[in-house]
Amino acid sequence: MPTTDRIGRAELIARFVDLELVEDGARYIVGAGDRRAGQRGTLIAVLRFRHDGGYEVVLQLDNGKLDSFSFMQLLPELPH
Repeated sequence: MPTTDRIGRAELIARFVDLELVEDGARYIVGAGDRRAGQRGTLIAVLRFRHDGGYEVVLQLDNGKLDSFSFMQLLPELPH
């Protein structure tokens, strides 16, 4: 069994997490029920654990911060 002495962080993460970068991602609004409700941002990535059916989406919020969300927390931003 490899130890952390022999496995770098990136390799360890790559064994268990799939990262899909998204170019020109859609815009979303964080839904109610979260302290971040009402914030808006652009989809930049999808994170999946390899042995789990779930995933999180990563938004770059309009204030510049990166944060992850369950897709069910988000609403599409509709054009005005």
